Amino acid sequence: MHFSIDALRNYQLFKNLPLNLLKQFSQLSVRKCFYPTGSLIYDPNKINPDVYLMKSGLIKIYGLNHEGKSHTIYFVTKGMLTSQSGLFHKVPNYYYSTALKNSWGYSINYGDFKALLSKSLKFTQNVLTHIDKILISLENMNLGQNIDNSKELVYHYLASKSKLLGNPFKLPITNKEIANYLGIRPETFSRQLHQLSQDNDIQIHHKIIKII
Repeated sequence: MHFSIDALRNYQLFKNLPLNLLKQFSQLSVRKCFYPTGSLIYDPNKINPDVYLMKSGLIKIYGLNHEGKSHTIYFVTKGMLTSQSGLFHKVPNYYYSTALKNSWGYSINYGDFKALLSKSLKFTQNVLTHIDKILISLENMNLGQNIDNSKELVYHYLASKSKLLGNPFKLPITNKEIANYLGIRPETFSRQLHQLSQDNDIQIHHKIIKII
């Protein structure tokens, strides 16, 4: 299948790109993929030939420690890339990727994707900005792992998301999934979220969060 130009414009990666480049991208052959809840998308020691662009759903990127315990690295939501490390080096994945809910995505050949990177500085900047946001989010979460106080941990997570998504922003995943990510109980996350609101550190309206 192929992307339509209108569909491409729905993704941040393709925003503000010239029409001639969008036309070239729309001519690429891509594969639309469905990932049922619980399905494994990729795992370590496999070299993927493609980069994935998320259309809908929720994907978890995670690793396993020596005891086999899962450790969440980050989540992939609509408009995000995953398996992008292969754009620069042909190396196996270091982590697992699994669908937390029914998800749709597009599989794009690395070679085709890299060819377009070489044709447009703006597109290259969009991709690097996307990867940079993921790295900043990971750095912020690594800093957060040193926080023992659950209230400070929750605030640190929300503050890092506001830098990534803007302020205010919509929580991209459920409270239970965030709690799992932070390594705390869902009840603790909900309680500290309420406490932060009471302390006027944040404003909450449904799933919309604003850092004060």
